[in-house]
Amino acid sequence: MASDVLIPACGGTEPVSVINGRRWQYCYHPASGRHCYLDVDNDRITWHRGFHPAWAPHLELEEEPELNLTAAKRPLQNEELSTSDFYF
Repeated sequence: MASDVLIPACGGTEPVSVINGRRWQYCYHPASGRHCYLDVDNDRITWHRGFHPAWAPHLELEEEPELNLTAAKRPLQNEELSTSDFYF
């Protein structure tokens, strides 16, 4: 499968929707594992996870901010774990 292939979401069954007078299709990109909205009328793709043509149209074609992964990469210290953190 080519890396630039978009598949309609829901296993290829996602219908084209008309929202605010434009046709949109929610799609899946298998090569990256990401979802996007395809503007069917203008052949433009919006990758922003917060975008929705009905309630977040201002995010169309916007870049997502980079996530700060510093905390996620930091190894957990022993003193940060205690039995009080677990509920049984």
